Amino acid sequence: MKAVFLVNRINNYRHFASLIDEGLKRNHSIECWHDYSFRKDSAKGYLFPEINNAPFHEKDHPFLRQIPIFSQKALNDRILSANDVTYFVSLSPPEFILDSESLNKFRGSWCIIMHGPDSFKEIKNIEKTDIRSSFKRYFFPYTKYMFDMGMQFYEKFIEIGKTYFSPPNTEVHPIGCNMFGSVLKKIDQNKVRRKFGIPERKNILLYLPYTFSGAKKHKRSFAWQAAFAGLHIERRISKEFDNNSFNRDPFGRKLSRQFSYLRRILPDKEAREWLLKSWNEPEVIKAAKAFCERNDLYLVVKPRRKFDFSEEVYKKADIIIDDDESQQYPSKLQELFTVASLCMGYFSTTVIESVFCNVPFVNLHCPDMLFHDPHQHFWCPVTDDSLFSFNGAVWNTQIPELISKMPSQKLSYYSMKTESRKRFMLQFTGLEEPTAGKCFYNYLENRISS
Repeated sequence: MKAVFLVNRINNYRHFASLIDEGLKRNHSIECWHDYSFRKDSAKGYLFPEINNAPFHEKDHPFLRQIPIFSQKALNDRILSANDVTYFVSLSPPEFILDSESLNKFRGSWCIIMHGPDSFKEIKNIEKTDIRSSFKRYFFPYTKYMFDMGMQFYEKFIEIGKTYFSPPNTEVHPIGCNMFGSVLKKIDQNKVRRKFGIPERKNILLYLPYTFSGAKKHKRSFAWQAAFAGLHIERRISKEFDNNSFNRDPFGRKLSRQFSYLRRILPDKEAREWLLKSWNEPEVIKAAKAFCERNDLYLVVKPRRKFDFSEEVYKKADIIIDDDESQQYPSKLQELFTVASLCMGYFSTTVIESVFCNVPFVNLHCPDMLFHDPHQHFWCPVTDDSLFSFNGAVWNTQIPELISKMPSQKLSYYSMKTESRKRFMLQFTGLEEPTAGKCFYNYLENRISS
């Protein structure tokens, strides 16, 4: 069997690596085609799929080939001419990669790998006339529960989604969450502490900053976002490839930006209340720091490179992890989870990895106005036993309440319950065994032999 993985960003390996690993163990022929047309100077340039940064290398694996592709036309041509490929594997539907002419000519098999709720949301960009029946599509969601959520989402919002992910257009087979594999069991906690400068035998609270972006100005919630985080940002990290520098705005530009934010905040009743009561990210990180001091934890912050965050976070953190996401399998995040006692974030799908890695998760509940987009609101539920509020595994907490109560709380308040974790995993990730990689190849191999 020969499988080709289409890598358009280096962090695609977050979802591909466990599948590639299992395929190589089974001596399947694996090729990784890296999209070298990706711009290094773009807002996500740091995610350029540099082959040297991949978690696997040809010299270590005789059945692996890594190939740079320098244009979309070259990619389309290569896909159409690759008659020896059994399966193409992508995070995206073929309609997002192949042009119309190539879609008409393609006769192979295409595997779509789930990469979170976006796998369902992005189908809105497909027209019914784009759906071809001349080739095989396979979709591999994490679990049946997650797929059923996707179908409920389509019933409410995107009718074409049910058509796209139903026979005969697509065969669906849940395999478990693809972000986990055997490599997680081999992570050495002592090496992790030394690597990141965490004191010996010390555990951490892992804080994921609020993902504020000036690009969100068109959203009705911008006033609240500016009051909570935007006003408090003083430095901006580079988004370019292989560049981890940051810049501070000159005083005049900073003053102008803050004045612009205040003009949006003050007329908005909710944003104004949050501003006047100091319900903001600086106060959140102060509460987290006090909690760490009470419970003998190190405060480690892992931001996403594409988002800037509050200056107070820089000041209160014991360590800030710079992560361009080039390290995968294990990722820096997965390494940190091995020494974490608690994780905090704002409706982050990292909750999936946190609970899988047996780390309790605190969801910092932003105001509902942040989710005026009904699609976003659907995928951020806080009802009982939902992704962001799961008794004994995920604590959904209002931000003002956390600011006032967390400094005096004991770590035992956030105690992961074994049965809760198992139920969460059955719904959202699948259990540790069999792994997603094993389920993926068992299914594909059976398709070939049948």
